[in-house]
Amino acid sequence: MIKIYTDAGFSYQKNLNEKFIKGNLAYKIGNESTQMIELHLDPIPNLYQYNNVYEFNAINFALQIALKKGITKIDLFTDSLVAYWWFKRKKNNLRKFSETHYQIKQEIDKLVKEFSKININHINRNCNLAGIDLEKYQRRYQKQEIIKIYYQLKSNQLSLF
Repeated sequence: MIKIYTDAGFSYQKNLNEKFIKGNLAYKIGNESTQMIELHLDPIPNLYQYNNVYEFNAINFALQIALKKGITKIDLFTDSLVAYWWFKRKKNNLRKFSETHYQIKQEIDKLVKEFSKININHINRNCNLAGIDLEKYQRRYQKQEIIKIYYQLKSNQLSLF
């Protein structure tokens, strides 16, 4: 089983007057270095806290990359309780989530079916290896290669590499 860590960061204050909502994703697959992604989203009507959208996208990207690498047995680690419980219970709460959340969740559900074994685990923030690296990046603005991706939610297209 390969360990995969995911995390995301979003600042509402930094996005107040932007055309796109910008956030950062991070994932770490096995012993590889943590990959950072700057993700631009179209604004979602009546949504001001995008953190769960970014957390779900971090998981989505990590699962896609793992499958591209031929990895089919994983232990997935997240510090997002919302993402963890959504996986564990497979329940949707219509009052709390937008259509965008469900679109991402549907993509994740399709990907999960391609794995022969997948466990999701909730861990503390200080144990999340992707989160630790993401925090270092955000604090120190380290020069790491960032994959810039524009995820057009309206057309539900995802472009990788």
